[in-house]
Amino acid sequence: MIFLRCPLKNFYLIRSDMNIVKLAGGLGNQLFQYAFGRVVQECSGNKTAYDKTWYDTTRIPPRPYVLGQFQVEVPTSGYLKTGKVVEKISEGIPSLYVDNKYFQGYWQNPDLYSFKLIEEFREQFHVRPQYQTAAFLELRKQVQSCNS
Repeated sequence: MIFLRCPLKNFYLIRSDMNIVKLAGGLGNQLFQYAFGRVVQECSGNKTAYDKTWYDTTRIPPRPYVLGQFQVEVPTSGYLKTGKVVEKISEGIPSLYVDNKYFQGYWQNPDLYSFKLIEEFREQFHVRPQYQTAAFLELRKQVQSCNS
């Protein structure tokens, strides 16, 4: 095992081959889970894949998988049967031991994310052209014309 200090934040990690982050919920949750996976990947230097099997079940209200509508790469994989890390709100920032772990949670703690990563997301998260409907383009025009 190799211990690494994450260059983005003061987390210590154990280097491994791959980690998987479970995607679940609506767009906001998916964005946080994707960002968390990127933090794990940046800190560990290893690949992160995403498990989107939560979307295989019909839910009410519907929560479709929508990250695929943005111009970002979201590599997918199934459940990793080794160690599982479940987010516990009461514990604060999770221990990011990334030795082939399966991460399940919403990961909405702002202390996990660096300015560098947020700027990268701003550049990357654009809706793919095939999803830019007339209604989408009109709404985007309205948003861009606001002073907020």
